[in-house]
Amino acid sequence: MEKIDNVPDSERFIFTVATGRCGQSSLTELVQNHVPDCYPAFEEPDVRPFLPPPLANYERRFRRRFVETHELLGRGKVLTAFESGDHAYIERIASKRVRMIQKEMRRRSASIYFDISKFFARGLHVGFATLVRRYALVNLVRDPVLNMRSFLNRNKNFGLDNNMPGARSNILRLPSDLSSGELYLWCWCELYLRFERLRQTANVTHAVEIRTEHLEDSQRMNAAICSIPASVAKC
Repeated sequence: MEKIDNVPDSERFIFTVATGRCGQSSLTELVQNHVPDCYPAFEEPDVRPFLPPPLANYERRFRRRFVETHELLGRGKVLTAFESGDHAYIERIASKRVRMIQKEMRRRSASIYFDISKFFARGLHVGFATLVRRYALVNLVRDPVLNMRSFLNRNKNFGLDNNMPGARSNILRLPSDLSSGELYLWCWCELYLRFERLRQTANVTHAVEIRTEHLEDSQRMNAAICSIPASVAKC
């Protein structure tokens, strides 16, 4: 595998630690509208069907399986590889993602990549850490009870986006026979711990926490975004 560990200094990367259901779409829109020279990516690669409904549903399933795959998104075999410690597989997926990102950055003439996704800290971070020399880290945090309720109201499949609490790759290991609500509360805690661990690594040049309730506070958001050093992102 060709390692991409010399990403040019002109290309700056920002990654997000997020549970999901915590304001990623709002953050993406804010960055899109107010941060110049930036490519904000909301849970990409996304599937944007060309066919009209109902054919679009079949196209979406086909492309998620074979083109913009679950693995490139950060699901599927990435989750099982993270659990089993197969970091070489995750690096191969992350390598493909970096090439896709750089291609899109060139198309947009962007020098900043802002990954706004719940999948980074669920396994892909292992691959990106070997490919991207340095990056900034954003912890997007929602109140844990509100976050749990949002997932339960949507009747989400926990196993689609997460390993179970007993997985050996976890920092906070718990029995996996938890209720649905307890699973999401565990996930909130686990991802917060992963953020705290990641921010101590050599790749992370700067780390900042953004709370969901502050996304509409322009003063707080300006301070948060502009606190990222100029070596990684410009205000």
